[in-house]
Amino acid sequence: MNCAQCGATLVAGAVFCSKCGARLALENTLPPTYLPAPTARPTSYLAIASVIFGVLCWVTLPVVGAIAAIITGHLAKAEIRKSNPPPAGGELATVGLILGYVHLALILVGAMIILALILLGISLHSALGAFL
Repeated sequence: MNCAQCGATLVAGAVFCSKCGARLALENTLPPTYLPAPTARPTSYLAIASVIFGVLCWVTLPVVGAIAAIITGHLAKAEIRKSNPPPAGGELATVGLILGYVHLALILVGAMIILALILLGISLHSALGAFL
């Protein structure tokens, strides 16, 4: 094939003429290549359940919700770690775990304070009863 401007012989697949620099017709160019659109990774249902239970344990399900958030959070983390390709939702599982663990810790601290106050009240009552 020859250049339409100067008549020079062209190299196959060339975009410009090597002699005059004129842009060649589109039939000499390669078609554009398109990358496939990125697909969204599905979110782990266990991670969604973990964050839902984590929120519910602060609102309506004090102990049961916290335990459910912790269990589903650990199951979601294991599912995400073992899957190939991994589903999305690692952050949701972490949030559910944090909400569940913090809630359980506060419940345990509150129970220990109440138990200490009860025991202190009994010991104070028996100690003060001797003086009354």
